[in-house]
Amino acid sequence: MSVLWLYVLALSFGSLQTGWALCGNTQTAGIFASKFGWDENQAMFWNSVINSSAVLGLLFGSLLGGKMIVSGRRRATFIAAGIVIFGGLFTQYLSIATLCIGRFFMGFAAGVYN
Repeated sequence: MSVLWLYVLALSFGSLQTGWALCGNTQTAGIFASKFGWDENQAMFWNSVINSSAVLGLLFGSLLGGKMIVSGRRRATFIAAGIVIFGGLFTQYLSIATLCIGRFFMGFAAGVYN
């Protein structure tokens, strides 16, 4: 019973993850601009790069998700949940590279969920 509950929870977070990967840095864009000292043009460029890395991750996750599901849907779900955690932890160190890499992994996991 507890394993089924974890599976349903992981799937629920997966659907939320897809929406999050697509919505981008809406509320945090100003914080990033302030932290990194970007002017308005730089902020638009770098936020686009960070958001695009999540969409690129969605692309690769969708393409490779079928190969992961061959080993079992439940197993693929838990692997994707682990990738989400890894990506989230990676974005906690605020640099442009880690934000892009972490967002890529989170987008990848969202693509696998899809």
